[in-house]
Amino acid sequence: MNPILLFLTLAIKAYSMPMLVTDQAEHRILLMNLPSGELIREWRAADIPEHHRK
Repeated sequence: MNPILLFLTLAIKAYSMPMLVTDQAEHRILLMNLPSGELIREWRAADIPEHHRK
């Protein structure tokens, strides 16, 4: 697990709800269930068709 995501998981330990997390280094958005760290959904910039990118 990414160290930043691990930190977020520990910092928000009291909550058990989905959270959107952005990862600029990997150009992606994650929908995660915290504090378990379970990945619900992931979107990557590369997944967007070329004609929709700007």
